[in-house]
Amino acid sequence: MAEGRYWIYDDPATNRAKVHRHDCGFCNDGIGRKGEYGPRLMNDEWIGPFLDRKIAFYVLDYLGRGRDSRGCGHCKP
Repeated sequence: MAEGRYWIYDDPATNRAKVHRHDCGFCNDGIGRKGEYGPRLMNDEWIGPFLDRKIAFYVLDYLGRGRDSRGCGHCKP
């Protein structure tokens, strides 16, 4: 796939969501970090991929997850 893919990690339990680049270690192209599992993650989901950064942030705003929703601090999309 193309280099410009973005994913949103949506965490309704904490009312947060973050945009990640596909190659981010936290995203792993929408799979997440290896070994992440458990009850807290059961309602979380990866939304995407989005080929356009602007659309990913538009959807992030649409989710309305609160002011802590932003781009990942690690991959800085």
